[in-house]
Amino acid sequence: MKKILISFTLLCLSLGFSELYAQNKHALLIGIDKYIYDEPAVVATLGTANAVPPRRWSDLRGAVNDARNMKELLVSRFGFDRDNIHTLYNEEATRDNILAAIQQYIIDIPEPGDEVFFFYAGHGSQVPNSLSDELNKLDETLVPTDAFFGAPDIRDKELRKLFNNALDKDVRLTLIFDSCHSGSITRGVPSGIAERKIDPALYDVADASLNNLPSPEERGALVLSSARDEQTAKERYNRQTDAITGIFTDSFIRVVRESAPNEPVSRIMARVNAIVSSSISDQDPVLAGLPERVNAPLFGTEADADDAVYAGVLQRAGNIVVLQGGRAIGLNNGAVLQHHTQHENPVEIRVTQLNQLTEAIAEIISGDASSVKEGDLFKVVSFGINEAEPFLVYLPPSAGTYDALLSMARNAFTDAERAGMTWVVDPLSKQEQFAYVHYTGGSWMNEFFGEQPVQGEIVQAISAQRSFDAEPSVFVHFPPTDDIRSNFDFVKDERSMIGVAESRDQADYILTGYYNPRTDQLEYRWVRPNATMDEVNRSVFPVQTESVRLSSQNPRAAYTELNRQINAISRIKGWLDLEAPPGNRFPFTMAFRNTSTGEIIESGHLSVGSYDLILQNTMGSHPRAFDSHHVYIFFADNSGRMGLLYPQTSSSSALPTGEMINSDEGIPAEISLLTVPIEAPTAVNTVFMLTSKVPLTNPGVFNQQPVVGVRSGTRAPGMSPLDALISDRTTATRTFGSPPVVDWSLSRLFVTTGSKP
Repeated sequence: MKKILISFTLLCLSLGFSELYAQNKHALLIGIDKYIYDEPAVVATLGTANAVPPRRWSDLRGAVNDARNMKELLVSRFGFDRDNIHTLYNEEATRDNILAAIQQYIIDIPEPGDEVFFFYAGHGSQVPNSLSDELNKLDETLVPTDAFFGAPDIRDKELRKLFNNALDKDVRLTLIFDSCHSGSITRGVPSGIAERKIDPALYDVADASLNNLPSPEERGALVLSSARDEQTAKERYNRQTDAITGIFTDSFIRVVRESAPNEPVSRIMARVNAIVSSSISDQDPVLAGLPERVNAPLFGTEADADDAVYAGVLQRAGNIVVLQGGRAIGLNNGAVLQHHTQHENPVEIRVTQLNQLTEAIAEIISGDASSVKEGDLFKVVSFGINEAEPFLVYLPPSAGTYDALLSMARNAFTDAERAGMTWVVDPLSKQEQFAYVHYTGGSWMNEFFGEQPVQGEIVQAISAQRSFDAEPSVFVHFPPTDDIRSNFDFVKDERSMIGVAESRDQADYILTGYYNPRTDQLEYRWVRPNATMDEVNRSVFPVQTESVRLSSQNPRAAYTELNRQINAISRIKGWLDLEAPPGNRFPFTMAFRNTSTGEIIESGHLSVGSYDLILQNTMGSHPRAFDSHHVYIFFADNSGRMGLLYPQTSSSSALPTGEMINSDEGIPAEISLLTVPIEAPTAVNTVFMLTSKVPLTNPGVFNQQPVVGVRSGTRAPGMSPLDALISDRTTATRTFGSPPVVDWSLSRLFVTTGSKP
């Protein structure tokens, strides 16, 4: 079953390559949260000629935010003219309007050589087509806002034809879809996160007229999809921006903000995949296109591309300036911007308030306020302090004492066994569909795919499964005891990097308890929502931790070990989430070189063998000006380990060295740092490169285990801002009120290692 992005691989894109750079840039952005539907009106028409076939409908909350954020990125980062960016939001995005907008802004207006960008965030689905050339006889679709009232979905074949018409004009087309069209039954511990998918339509379009169309992708197109075909695209609450956004689009925008302007799309998507994977376990974005597009920058290949971010002035009142461009372009409180329109004695402003995703308030700190006019551009000099987000875990409501909970679990198991039900101990390993029964704080709820939840006493919730399934399987998620829930360090410490989520859909991990009939014990572990054991070899985090057996004699041992486990994971999450100042990129990229074959690997898999860890020079042998930076390289793997790779001694870590800079040959194309042996066990690794103009006082912190139980609220005297930031990450505490850090960078490389399973 192909999903729209692979079909949109078909669908997708791009054009014959022009030898000239794009003349103009055009964009069409569509975001649909509100789907027009009226249940009584539809019910009234059932049995009539105007009946709309029944279909499950749900609104979204983050699709319009995604489209608006993408617009700000196009303007501030890639120089799109706002007048050339056209949008359709919610009720505007009817089938007729979407097709007309594609015809006008993607096909008719652009000229040969132009950059053309299409973005869609909203529901996807499928529609039966008995005459389709696809084996499953389903066409993938985008769902317009008026689909409930009979407007047909927009099929991938229709879009393929339209985009091919655009390619015939030799434009450079890029498409991004944050939606999904099919997906497997959710397994594991469900998250409750909203999915951008509506059930397939029930009508048959029976259309063969668009079969066998040429694939635009094969002509050099590029397409970015939010998830693989068997997965669903999801949206969730963004704690930093205080808004709902698509997990894929939010991650993509963040990575692009941090990336160099000529960064290859393949490298951008490698990091996007890792960030999405660190946010949700069962969503893997897809990049499709020929090598010449995949290995090129997103928009154009201009060597002099501006490595800067700009914000426009909406209005000025005295010394107060309202900017168009807030968190959507990476601004934080304290960000400093310089008047780009004014070249002599430019005004400088500092952000004091972030009103919306796309708006900020700043005060003039130097220069002539009267020179600032509406429409002027300000260039970002410093992005301000990006306060660390908490790592959220969900703790179900507690349910009394150990003895009472164990007695309840034994009775539930006995009842399920008598009813002929399969008792699931490890939901991540269970391949078949099963019911998920959990405690809501007063009653129990049975959630079964495709059915309305059943709520009541635990026996009622479990027995409801017999009416849903001929061969019922059930997983009962037992809550923690009062003692466990109240004694976690992060519950008692407001400075902790770990926060308690209000619901499962906000959580990075869920504390999951189950009854093991073989040991006659309650056991607990941290579980990634929606994860399965199939994802072990591609997840940057453990999909679940080792189980911890609860004992009435020594309950402290259980929550001490559970506390240690979640601290280890949160430490890695902190480094993955940390955003470096975009304007301070280190002009070297990391890679591994196979010592036997010489192959350079920037992402992917390292088989068993020996590899050199190298830095690749991106600025040439004789740059006009560049200061050496102290370089620290460390790794984290999906077992929770971390370790410092470079430097391995206390010698200077400054690179490039003065000898390199002053030699006639100049800075070499690559610098070899060390040789790394790769052994058999399979692991997913994130390799971090932290650089700073000043050395760290204690790089050995990267080898330490996460602090458990005791975290100091003070820092060593004389610590630099960067040392303080690292101290926060090491001790799993959040930065509050640290001075701005502007002279450092952080980059990441993602590889799997060992023998492939």
